[in-house]
Amino acid sequence: MTRTGLVQEAASADPCAGQGPKEVSGDGEQDLEVGTDDESALRKIQKPKGEVSRPGRGGYNLRVELKWSAERFDKVKAYIDKLVQEHLDCTEPLTKQIASKVEEVRSLAVKKFRFLDDYHDYWAVDDFVRCHLKYRKQALQKISLQNEAAKTRKEIKEVRQRLAQAEKEARKQK
Repeated sequence: MTRTGLVQEAASADPCAGQGPKEVSGDGEQDLEVGTDDESALRKIQKPKGEVSRPGRGGYNLRVELKWSAERFDKVKAYIDKLVQEHLDCTEPLTKQIASKVEEVRSLAVKKFRFLDDYHDYWAVDDFVRCHLKYRKQALQKISLQNEAAKTRKEIKEVRQRLAQAEKEARKQK
């Protein structure tokens, strides 16, 4: 089965069920003019319906949809995670990142892993980026909350010490 003979049946496929591309009879290009942008787009792997990491709400699991080996998935994820840390603001979602920096992450990812260019509009790269940004934002929020809690515990301890000291001095004056 060739890549050009594949199309994603996004309208009928359940992304959560892990159904992938299905073969089209013929060459899959009968209605297209050679060399058009539409042809190029159809040759690329289309993004599944829904939002990444939301399989219970009409979205999909990235690992399931990509159907890569665990080793390939983990290598790509680790590299893109590193790029995100180096080039993007981990407190903001993908939609609020500086476009040139997002393009740089995409370019570097595709340069290292050429097969990522097979995904229409680099959706696979973008989904890895989205997942890491979401993870980092949650981790940073958790750290911030932990720091606030530690600060509050310290303040409470200081207030208790002052209160104990004040009670001690009040007993001495009686």
